Amino acid sequence: MLNEFPEVTLYFWTTTIMATTVGETAADFLNFDLYFALNGTSLLMNAPRRTMSSASLTAGHVLRRQRLTVADLIR
Repeated sequence: MLNEFPEVTLYFWTTTIMATTVGETAADFLNFDLYFALNGTSLLMNAPRRTMSSASLTAGHVLRRQRLTVADLIR
C-alpha cells in the first residue's frame, strides 16, 4: 500500500507492448506511406498528448510537485 509504483503484471506488459507497437506502426504509416515526413508525423502523433495536457491544465487540475522518477525522465 505504501508502494507508489503500480504492480507490474502480465496485463501491464501486454498493454505496454500493444500501445508501443500500435504507435510505431501508425507513425511509420504516416511517415512512409502518406509522406508526412518526420516533422508532420511528429506533430500529428503528439497532438493528442498536447490536447489532453492543455485540457487538464485549463480544467483547473493542479499537479502537486513530485519528486522526479525514472518514469518522468522517460516521458
